Amino acid sequence: MSKYIWLLDPGHGGVINGAYQTRGKRSPPFADGSILYEGVFNRDIASRIKALCDVEGIECENVVNSEHDVPLATRVLRANTRHTADRRCRFISIHANGWGDGATFNLAHGTSVFHYMTSRVGKEMATALLKHIVQETGLKSRGVQANMSWANFYVLHKTVMPAILSENGFMGKRSPLFADGSILYEGVFNRDIASRIKVLCDTEGIECENIVNSEHDVPLATRVLRANTRHAADRRCRFVSIHANGWGDGKTFNSAHGASLFHYMTSKTGKQMATALLKHIVLETGLKSRGVQANMSWANFYVLHKTVMPAILSENGFMTNLEDATNLMKDDFRQKVALAHFNFIKEMESS
Repeated sequence: MSKYIWLLDPGHGGVINGAYQTRGKRSPPFADGSILYEGVFNRDIASRIKALCDVEGIECENVVNSEHDVPLATRVLRANTRHTADRRCRFISIHANGWGDGATFNLAHGTSVFHYMTSRVGKEMATALLKHIVQETGLKSRGVQANMSWANFYVLHKTVMPAILSENGFMGKRSPLFADGSILYEGVFNRDIASRIKVLCDTEGIECENIVNSEHDVPLATRVLRANTRHAADRRCRFVSIHANGWGDGKTFNSAHGASLFHYMTSKTGKQMATALLKHIVLETGLKSRGVQANMSWANFYVLHKTVMPAILSENGFMTNLEDATNLMKDDFRQKVALAHFNFIKEMESS
Protein backbone atom coordinates (compact mmCIF):
# COMPACT_ATOMS: atom_id res chain seq x y z
CA MET A 1 0.00 0.00 0.00
CA SER A 2 1.38 3.41 -0.99
CA LYS A 3 1.23 6.41 1.33
CA TYR A 4 -1.20 8.27 -0.95
CA ILE A 5 -3.68 7.53 -3.73
CA TRP A 6 -2.95 9.94 -6.55
CA LEU A 7 -6.06 10.98 -8.50
CA LEU A 8 -5.21 12.36 -11.95
CA ASP A 9 -7.60 14.76 -13.71
CA PRO A 10 -6.78 15.30 -17.41
CA GLY A 11 -9.30 18.04 -18.25
CA HIS A 12 -10.69 19.32 -21.53
CA GLY A 13 -11.85 16.80 -23.99
CA GLY A 14 -13.69 13.87 -25.43
CA VAL A 15 -12.90 12.32 -28.78
CA ILE A 16 -13.95 14.58 -31.67
CA ASN A 17 -12.64 13.62 -35.10
CA GLY A 18 -9.93 11.53 -33.54
CA ALA A 19 -8.61 14.09 -31.07
CA TYR A 20 -9.43 14.82 -27.42
CA GLN A 21 -10.53 18.44 -27.33
CA THR A 22 -12.98 20.95 -25.91
CA ARG A 23 -13.93 24.66 -25.87
CA GLY A 24 -11.31 25.93 -28.26
CA LYS A 25 -8.46 24.71 -26.04
CA ARG A 26 -5.75 24.37 -28.66
CA SER A 27 -2.69 26.03 -30.11
CA PRO A 28 -2.49 28.18 -33.23
CA PRO A 29 -1.51 26.16 -36.32
CA PHE A 30 2.16 25.23 -36.64
CA ALA A 31 3.99 25.85 -39.91
CA ASP A 32 3.04 22.37 -41.15
CA GLY A 33 -0.64 22.92 -40.33
CA SER A 34 -0.66 20.70 -37.25
CA ILE A 35 -2.39 21.79 -34.03
CA LEU A 36 -1.78 20.97 -30.37
CA TYR A 37 -5.06 20.06 -28.66
CA GLU A 38 -4.97 20.50 -24.91
CA GLY A 39 -7.21 17.48 -24.33
CA VAL A 40 -4.75 15.27 -26.20
CA PHE A 41 -1.82 16.62 -24.19
CA ASN A 42 -3.58 16.35 -20.82
CA ARG A 43 -4.67 12.73 -21.35
CA ASP A 44 -1.29 11.70 -22.68
CA ILE A 45 0.51 13.14 -19.65
CA ALA A 46 -1.96 11.51 -17.23
CA SER A 47 -1.48 8.13 -18.94
CA ARG A 48 2.29 8.45 -18.74
CA ILE A 49 2.17 9.38 -15.04
CA LYS A 50 -0.06 6.39 -14.27
CA ALA A 51 2.26 4.03 -16.15
CA LEU A 52 5.25 5.30 -14.17
CA CYS A 53 3.37 4.96 -10.87
CA ASP A 54 2.22 1.44 -11.76
CA VAL A 55 5.83 0.37 -12.29
CA GLU A 56 6.72 1.63 -8.80
CA GLY A 57 3.61 0.18 -7.15
CA ILE A 58 2.28 3.64 -6.30
CA GLU A 59 -1.51 3.80 -6.22
CA CYS A 60 -2.63 6.14 -8.99
CA GLU A 61 -6.07 6.48 -10.60
CA ASN A 62 -7.45 8.47 -13.53
CA VAL A 63 -10.79 10.16 -12.77
CA VAL A 64 -11.48 10.31 -16.53
CA ASN A 65 -12.27 6.75 -17.59
CA SER A 66 -14.05 7.40 -20.88
CA GLU A 67 -13.26 8.63 -24.38
CA HIS A 68 -16.09 11.12 -23.95
CA ASP A 69 -15.71 14.54 -22.38
CA VAL A 70 -16.34 14.14 -18.64
CA PRO A 71 -17.93 17.25 -17.10
CA LEU A 72 -16.00 19.15 -14.46
CA ALA A 73 -18.58 18.44 -11.74
CA THR A 74 -18.52 14.72 -12.53
CA ARG A 75 -14.73 14.53 -12.28
CA VAL A 76 -14.80 16.32 -8.93
CA LEU A 77 -17.63 14.09 -7.66
CA ARG A 78 -15.61 10.99 -8.60
CA ALA A 79 -12.57 12.32 -6.77
CA ASN A 80 -14.56 13.26 -3.68
CA THR A 81 -16.31 9.89 -3.62
CA ARG A 82 -12.96 8.12 -3.83
CA HIS A 83 -11.61 10.29 -1.02
CA THR A 84 -14.63 9.45 1.15
CA ALA A 85 -13.74 5.77 0.76
CA ASP A 86 -10.03 6.31 1.41
CA ARG A 87 -8.68 9.51 2.96
CA ARG A 88 -5.21 9.06 1.47
CA CYS A 89 -6.29 10.69 -1.81
CA ARG A 90 -4.38 13.54 -3.42
CA PHE A 91 -5.69 15.28 -6.56
CA ILE A 92 -3.70 16.61 -9.54
CA SER A 93 -5.43 18.38 -12.45
CA ILE A 94 -3.20 18.46 -15.55
CA HIS A 95 -3.33 21.22 -18.17
CA ALA A 96 -1.51 23.30 -20.77
CA ASN A 97 -1.99 27.05 -20.60
CA GLY A 98 -3.06 29.55 -23.23
CA TRP A 99 -2.99 33.32 -23.77
CA GLY A 100 -3.74 35.81 -26.53
CA ASP A 101 -5.99 35.72 -29.58
CA GLY A 102 -5.51 32.04 -30.39
CA ALA A 103 -4.44 32.92 -33.92
CA THR A 104 -0.75 33.54 -33.43
CA PHE A 105 1.92 32.38 -31.03
CA ASN A 106 2.98 35.01 -28.47
CA LEU A 107 5.48 35.68 -25.70
CA ALA A 108 3.57 34.20 -22.75
CA HIS A 109 5.40 31.07 -21.65
CA GLY A 110 6.35 28.90 -18.72
CA THR A 111 4.70 26.73 -16.10
CA SER A 112 2.49 27.46 -13.09
CA VAL A 113 1.00 25.33 -10.35
CA PHE A 114 -2.15 26.35 -8.47
CA HIS A 115 -3.66 25.34 -5.12
CA TYR A 116 -6.67 26.36 -3.06
CA MET A 117 -5.58 29.38 -1.08
CA THR A 118 -6.39 28.00 2.40
CA SER A 119 -4.84 24.58 1.80
CA ARG A 120 -1.43 24.26 3.47
CA VAL A 121 -0.91 20.77 2.06
CA GLY A 122 -2.01 21.98 -1.36
CA LYS A 123 0.60 24.72 -1.24
CA GLU A 124 3.29 22.23 -0.26
CA MET A 125 2.27 19.94 -3.13
CA ALA A 126 2.20 22.80 -5.63
CA THR A 127 5.63 24.03 -4.57
CA ALA A 128 7.12 20.56 -4.87
CA LEU A 129 5.57 19.84 -8.28
CA LEU A 130 6.64 23.17 -9.74
CA LYS A 131 10.22 22.49 -8.65
CA HIS A 132 10.22 19.15 -10.46
CA ILE A 133 8.55 20.49 -13.64
CA VAL A 134 11.15 23.24 -13.97
CA GLN A 135 13.97 20.82 -13.21
CA GLU A 136 12.86 18.16 -15.71
CA THR A 137 11.59 20.34 -18.57
CA GLY A 138 13.49 23.61 -18.35
CA LEU A 139 10.22 25.53 -18.57
CA LYS A 140 10.28 28.99 -17.02
CA SER A 141 8.67 29.08 -13.57
CA ARG A 142 5.64 31.37 -13.34
CA GLY A 143 5.29 30.50 -9.66
CA VAL A 144 2.87 28.86 -7.30
CA GLN A 145 -0.41 30.72 -7.29
CA ALA A 146 -3.62 30.82 -5.25
CA ASN A 147 -6.37 33.39 -4.88
CA MET A 148 -10.16 33.60 -4.71
CA SER A 149 -10.56 35.28 -8.09
CA TRP A 150 -9.01 34.27 -11.40
CA ALA A 151 -7.11 31.31 -9.92
CA ASN A 152 -10.05 29.95 -7.93
CA PHE A 153 -10.49 26.89 -10.18
CA TYR A 154 -13.53 24.65 -9.64
CA VAL A 155 -11.39 21.54 -9.18
CA LEU A 156 -9.45 23.26 -6.39
CA HIS A 157 -12.28 24.67 -4.29
CA LYS A 158 -14.77 21.82 -4.84
CA THR A 159 -12.47 18.88 -4.10
CA VAL A 160 -12.42 17.80 -0.44
CA MET A 161 -8.81 16.54 -0.44
CA PRO A 162 -5.50 18.38 -1.03
CA ALA A 163 -5.57 19.37 -4.69
CA ILE A 164 -3.34 21.15 -7.20
CA LEU A 165 -3.61 22.19 -10.85
CA SER A 166 -0.57 22.32 -13.12
CA GLU A 167 -0.30 24.45 -16.27
CA ASN A 168 2.54 22.90 -18.25
CA GLY A 169 3.46 25.54 -20.80
CA PHE A 170 1.35 27.70 -23.14
CA MET A 171 -0.75 26.99 -26.24
CA GLY A 172 -2.57 29.63 -28.12
CA LYS A 173 -9.52 31.79 -28.82
CA ARG A 174 -11.01 31.32 -32.12
CA SER A 175 -13.78 29.64 -34.07
CA PRO A 176 -13.61 26.26 -35.77
CA LEU A 177 -12.77 26.35 -39.47
CA PHE A 178 -15.49 27.61 -41.79
CA ALA A 179 -16.16 25.64 -44.98
CA ASP A 180 -13.88 28.01 -46.95
CA GLY A 181 -11.03 27.53 -44.47
CA SER A 182 -11.41 30.92 -42.81
CA ILE A 183 -11.35 31.37 -39.03
CA LEU A 184 -12.91 33.95 -36.70
CA TYR A 185 -10.30 35.15 -34.20
CA GLU A 186 -11.76 36.63 -31.04
CA GLY A 187 -8.96 39.17 -30.64
CA VAL A 188 -9.66 40.54 -34.12
CA PHE A 189 -13.40 40.75 -33.44
CA ASN A 190 -13.01 42.37 -29.99
CA ARG A 191 -10.64 45.08 -31.24
CA ASP A 192 -12.80 45.82 -34.27
CA ILE A 193 -15.90 46.32 -32.11
CA ALA A 194 -14.00 48.54 -29.65
CA SER A 195 -12.70 50.69 -32.52
CA ARG A 196 -16.18 51.07 -33.98
CA ILE A 197 -17.65 52.05 -30.61
CA LYS A 198 -14.95 54.69 -30.16
CA VAL A 199 -15.68 56.18 -33.60
CA LEU A 200 -19.39 56.41 -32.78
CA CYS A 201 -18.65 58.04 -29.41
CA ASP A 202 -16.17 60.50 -30.94
CA THR A 203 -18.85 61.58 -33.42
CA GLU A 204 -21.21 62.41 -30.55
CA GLY A 205 -18.54 64.01 -28.36
CA ILE A 206 -18.79 61.26 -25.74
CA GLU A 207 -15.53 60.61 -23.89
CA CYS A 208 -14.40 57.08 -24.74
CA GLU A 209 -10.93 55.56 -24.40
CA ASN A 210 -9.44 52.25 -25.49
CA ILE A 211 -7.14 50.84 -22.83
CA VAL A 212 -5.50 48.55 -25.41
CA ASN A 213 -3.32 50.95 -27.39
CA SER A 214 -0.99 48.45 -29.02
CA GLU A 215 -1.07 45.75 -31.67
CA HIS A 216 0.61 43.47 -29.14
CA ASP A 217 -1.25 41.41 -26.56
CA VAL A 218 -1.73 43.53 -23.42
CA PRO A 219 -1.82 41.40 -20.23
CA LEU A 220 -5.02 41.31 -18.21
CA ALA A 221 -3.40 42.87 -15.14
CA THR A 222 -1.98 45.71 -17.25
CA ARG A 223 -5.36 46.51 -18.77
CA VAL A 224 -6.99 46.58 -15.36
CA LEU A 225 -4.18 48.74 -13.94
CA ARG A 226 -4.64 51.24 -16.79
CA ALA A 227 -8.39 51.41 -16.14
CA ASN A 228 -7.93 51.83 -12.40
CA THR A 229 -5.29 54.52 -12.88
CA ARG A 230 -7.62 56.41 -15.23
CA HIS A 231 -10.44 56.10 -12.69
CA ALA A 232 -8.21 57.43 -9.92
CA ALA A 233 -7.70 60.56 -12.04
CA ASP A 234 -11.39 60.91 -12.95
CA ARG A 235 -14.09 59.11 -10.98
CA ARG A 236 -16.57 59.24 -13.89
CA CYS A 237 -15.06 56.12 -15.48
CA ARG A 238 -17.13 53.11 -16.50
CA PHE A 239 -15.53 49.91 -17.80
CA VAL A 240 -16.80 47.69 -20.66
CA SER A 241 -14.90 44.52 -21.61
CA ILE A 242 -15.86 43.22 -25.08
CA HIS A 243 -15.78 39.55 -26.10
CA ALA A 244 -17.18 36.75 -28.24
CA ASN A 245 -18.02 33.51 -26.48
CA GLY A 246 -16.98 29.92 -27.15
CA TRP A 247 -18.05 26.42 -26.17
CA GLY A 248 -17.44 22.82 -27.11
CA ASP A 249 -14.50 21.06 -28.70
CA GLY A 250 -13.09 24.05 -30.58
CA LYS A 251 -13.03 22.10 -33.84
CA THR A 252 -16.71 21.70 -34.70
CA PHE A 253 -19.57 24.19 -34.47
CA ASN A 254 -22.28 23.44 -31.90
CA SER A 255 -25.67 24.65 -30.68
CA ALA A 256 -24.58 27.05 -27.88
CA HIS A 257 -25.50 30.56 -29.04
CA GLY A 258 -26.57 34.02 -27.96
CA ALA A 259 -25.37 37.01 -25.92
CA SER A 260 -24.59 37.26 -22.21
CA LEU A 261 -23.66 40.13 -19.90
CA PHE A 262 -21.64 39.80 -16.72
CA HIS A 263 -21.09 42.09 -13.74
CA TYR A 264 -19.44 41.81 -10.35
CA MET A 265 -22.05 40.27 -8.10
CA THR A 266 -22.09 43.00 -5.43
CA SER A 267 -22.15 45.91 -7.89
CA LYS A 268 -25.63 47.44 -8.19
CA THR A 269 -24.47 49.88 -10.88
CA GLY A 270 -22.74 47.04 -12.73
CA LYS A 271 -25.99 45.06 -12.75
CA GLN A 272 -27.89 48.08 -14.08
CA MET A 273 -25.29 48.59 -16.81
CA ALA A 274 -25.29 44.90 -17.77
CA THR A 275 -29.09 44.79 -17.96
CA ALA A 276 -29.20 47.89 -20.16
CA LEU A 277 -26.46 46.70 -22.54
CA LEU A 278 -27.98 43.25 -22.99
CA LYS A 279 -31.27 44.88 -23.93
CA HIS A 280 -29.56 46.90 -26.67
CA ILE A 281 -27.54 43.94 -28.00
CA VAL A 282 -30.65 41.79 -28.38
CA LEU A 283 -32.57 44.69 -29.95
CA GLU A 284 -29.87 45.62 -32.48
CA THR A 285 -28.48 42.19 -33.40
CA GLY A 286 -31.31 39.73 -32.84
CA LEU A 287 -28.97 37.52 -30.80
CA LYS A 288 -30.70 35.30 -28.26
CA SER A 289 -30.44 36.62 -24.70
CA ARG A 290 -28.61 34.26 -22.33
CA GLY A 291 -29.22 36.67 -19.48
CA VAL A 292 -27.28 38.84 -17.06
CA GLN A 293 -24.99 36.78 -14.87
CA ALA A 294 -22.83 37.26 -11.78
CA ASN A 295 -21.31 34.85 -9.32
CA MET A 296 -18.10 34.26 -7.38
CA SER A 297 -17.04 31.11 -9.24
CA TRP A 298 -16.99 30.61 -13.03
CA ALA A 299 -18.30 34.12 -13.83
CA ASN A 300 -15.97 35.94 -11.43
CA PHE A 301 -13.84 37.43 -14.20
CA TYR A 302 -10.62 39.23 -13.29
CA VAL A 303 -11.67 42.46 -15.05
CA LEU A 304 -14.87 42.58 -13.02
CA HIS A 305 -13.53 42.04 -9.52
CA LYS A 306 -10.19 43.84 -9.96
CA THR A 307 -11.49 47.05 -11.50
CA VAL A 308 -12.41 49.73 -8.95
CA MET A 309 -15.21 51.30 -11.02
CA PRO A 310 -18.54 49.89 -12.23
CA ALA A 311 -17.59 47.26 -14.83
CA ILE A 312 -19.33 44.85 -17.18
CA LEU A 313 -18.26 42.18 -19.65
CA SER A 314 -20.22 41.47 -22.84
CA GLU A 315 -20.19 38.14 -24.69
CA ASN A 316 -21.57 38.97 -28.15
CA GLY A 317 -22.52 35.63 -29.62
CA PHE A 318 -20.59 32.37 -29.90
CA MET A 319 -17.59 31.85 -32.17
CA THR A 320 -18.35 28.13 -31.92
CA ASN A 321 -21.92 28.38 -33.26
CA LEU A 322 -22.08 28.47 -37.05
CA GLU A 323 -24.91 31.02 -37.29
CA ASP A 324 -23.46 33.33 -34.63
CA ALA A 325 -19.92 33.02 -35.99
CA THR A 326 -21.04 33.65 -39.58
CA ASN A 327 -22.72 36.85 -38.40
CA LEU A 328 -19.71 37.89 -36.33
CA MET A 329 -17.60 37.77 -39.50
CA LYS A 330 -19.91 40.24 -41.31
CA ASP A 331 -19.18 43.96 -41.38
CA ASP A 332 -22.83 44.99 -41.06
CA PHE A 333 -23.41 42.69 -38.07
CA ARG A 334 -20.29 43.99 -36.32
CA GLN A 335 -21.62 47.49 -36.82
CA LYS A 336 -24.86 46.40 -35.12
CA VAL A 337 -22.87 45.05 -32.17
CA ALA A 338 -20.96 48.34 -31.93
CA LEU A 339 -24.19 50.34 -32.28
CA ALA A 340 -25.77 48.34 -29.46
CA HIS A 341 -22.87 49.26 -27.17
CA PHE A 342 -23.03 52.88 -28.35
CA ASN A 343 -26.79 53.12 -27.70
CA PHE A 344 -26.18 51.67 -24.26
CA ILE A 345 -23.52 54.32 -23.60
CA LYS A 346 -25.93 57.06 -24.72
CA GLU A 347 -28.60 55.67 -22.39
CA MET A 348 -26.15 55.74 -19.48
CA GLU A 349 -25.09 59.29 -20.39
CA SER A 350 -28.67 60.51 -20.32
CA SER A 351 -29.69 58.74 -17.10
